[in-house]
Amino acid sequence: MDAAKAAARSLLAELERHRFDATAGDGDATAADVPPAEDQGCSSAEALLLREARRFAPPRSENRRLEGELRALAGQLKKERAASERAASGAALRAASSTEEMRRRTVGGGPAEAEAVGPPPDEGGAAGGLTLASAASQIIMLRREVKYLQKQWNAARRDADGAARRDEVAALKEAAEAEAARAAKAAAAAAAAEARQRLLLSEAAPLGGGGGVEAMVCVLSLLEEVQALEAEALHANRRTAAAAAAAQQPPASPRSPQQPPLSPLSPPPPPPAEAAMTPAERLTAEALTQRLASSEEERGRLASEVAALQFRLASMQREHYSSSAQHPPPPPPPPPRAKEGHAAAQLKEDVTKRLGAFLNQRKGAAAAK
Repeated sequence: MDAAKAAARSLLAELERHRFDATAGDGDATAADVPPAEDQGCSSAEALLLREARRFAPPRSENRRLEGELRALAGQLKKERAASERAASGAALRAASSTEEMRRRTVGGGPAEAEAVGPPPDEGGAAGGLTLASAASQIIMLRREVKYLQKQWNAARRDADGAARRDEVAALKEAAEAEAARAAKAAAAAAAAEARQRLLLSEAAPLGGGGGVEAMVCVLSLLEEVQALEAEALHANRRTAAAAAAAQQPPASPRSPQQPPLSPLSPPPPPPAEAAMTPAERLTAEALTQRLASSEEERGRLASEVAALQFRLASMQREHYSSSAQHPPPPPPPPPRAKEGHAAAQLKEDVTKRLGAFLNQRKGAAAAK
């Protein structure tokens, strides 16, 4: 009995030291209150908060109910402790008085009176011990329930916070898949172009010593480069001529009443004399003249390069015709290589057409000069 009383007292002391408010948690510790509607800046956020409030309203009510039960049990435990302390003090007094009376009767009265005195009643202490044990078990169960509810609330809050991140990760995965598909398409196109180039190079052998297709491709690239250079030179010449004309024009002066107005079809006025030009204008005109001369030289160089390319192409054609005349024609290609011969013939025809168009353009430009 003494051991049970000591255990009950230690349990009561531990319960007194424990903070019921921290264990059960108030409304702010378990669930955030729903902010008023006027503070919400977005209707979607307000709807989400309302859904979260409806979802976690039962745990909050359960938490408040458990908190009230804990407080009621704490008050009951205090009452039981006071009752047990009173019962223990009364039992101690009765035991002391009975012991004193038994000693007195044993010394002076006789054994009959000593047998009449029985042990002190202790039902109150036993009942008090059983009540404390049941209350302690209930408190432990309530603590476990509170911890379980808090874990559920934390998990739900983490899920709500991670919804946006999950959506973002899904969007990034879709973008990565789209980029991978695009890269695969580009790789397939590059592989097809490389296969076509290899096919053309393999077709070069029956066309004249293994260098016909490469020469045609080289001529095509050179023709494109020459055309680009000519276009750039023509643009530079036009720009230089416009700048020179603008530099040689006299400054605007008020016309006299006797001078007739110039019509759009009338020839431009003659350039002013050298003495009327300022030093800055003279330097500008000289620089523009030098640039025009350099552009003419560049144009002449390009013309010489075009002539050299024409001579080279003619020599390549003569070599091809001579080699085809000396050697017998090759046997017809097998059916799988029929497409290769068609591709080479198409490339040769394309080169011939582009070269003819380029030569006609050069002849037209020379005739216009």
